[in-house]
Amino acid sequence: MVRMFLLLMLLPGLAGCAVVFPPPDPDPTRVVTCGHLVALAGAVVDGRQAGQSREEQRQFVSRGSPIPNTHLGYVESVYDWPRPTTARGWADLRARTAAAAQLNCLNYPVAVLGGPVSPPVLP
Repeated sequence: MVRMFLLLMLLPGLAGCAVVFPPPDPDPTRVVTCGHLVALAGAVVDGRQAGQSREEQRQFVSRGSPIPNTHLGYVESVYDWPRPTTARGWADLRARTAAAAQLNCLNYPVAVLGGPVSPPVLP
């Protein structure tokens, strides 16, 4: 009977802990912005142009990318694209990849809320 009384007294106290100790705010240095996503897309293209293999790029993801699914998606998309042979081709790939990353980032909140998502318009 005493145990039941103690348990009943303890439960409201535990429920109050959420009010007394709210969860910490997210670390602003770890918040990924649209600018970060566009820069990451460009970095994947730059890595490919510099001669990094698809496997090397995948290793970057496995080393602790804060957005592994998105990062891996960029790697696969960039490496599935035919390898450009001219400076203009690389610039085009970089621009298209950045534009796609930007559109995806901007459309994500709308998609989550169930609204219309505009189709990608690439340069």
